[in-house]
Amino acid sequence: AEDSMVEYLASLPMMALVCDYDHNAPTPEYLEATHEPLYRMFRKTHPTTPIVFISKPDHCKDPINDARRAIVAATYEKAKAEGDENVYYIDGESFFMGKYEYECTLDAVHPNDLGFILMADGIEEVYRCIQMFESGNKTKVVILGGYLESVKRQCRKTSVRLRSYVQKQVGAF
Repeated sequence: AEDSMVEYLASLPMMALVCDYDHNAPTPEYLEATHEPLYRMFRKTHPTTPIVFISKPDHCKDPINDARRAIVAATYEKAKAEGDENVYYIDGESFFMGKYEYECTLDAVHPNDLGFILMADGIEEVYRCIQMFESGNKTKVVILGGYLESVKRQCRKTSVRLRSYVQKQVGAF
C-alpha cells in the first residue's frame, strides 16, 4: 500500500484490481492508515475499474483478525455509501469455512493447495458477478457453489432470483 506501489498499479491497464494485502499489513493500525488511501489513489486513475477488497483468509477467531476485517469492510462500505458501484468485498474468513476449514493452510497462516483452490473459487464467484453486471445481463447469475453469502452481498440487484437459487443449492452442501 506504499504510495509508489499504488502509483505503479494505477499506471497499468487492467480489467479489475483485487486488493488483498491485509495479511501482509504489519498491524491493524498500518492497514487502517493505508487501506482507504490506496482505494482513493487508485480511483483517481481508474474511476470505473472494479475493485475487489478481500480481508485476510483466516479461520481463527481472534479480535485482531476481526479488527482487520472491519477495516477492509469499512473501506468498501464507505465507497458504496459515496456511490461507487464498482467495489466488491469478500470476507476472507468465508474462504475456509466448512468441512475442511482446518485443512486449508500449512501453518494456520499460509494457504496450501486446497486453501488456494477455495480462495480462487470464492474470487471467481465475485468476478463472475462483476462480468454479469459489466455485460448488462442483470437477470442471470451463475454460481459455482461455495461462498454464497459473499455472492449474495455482491449481487443485490438480483437478490430475489439469487436467493431462490441459493435456497435450492444449500441442500447440496
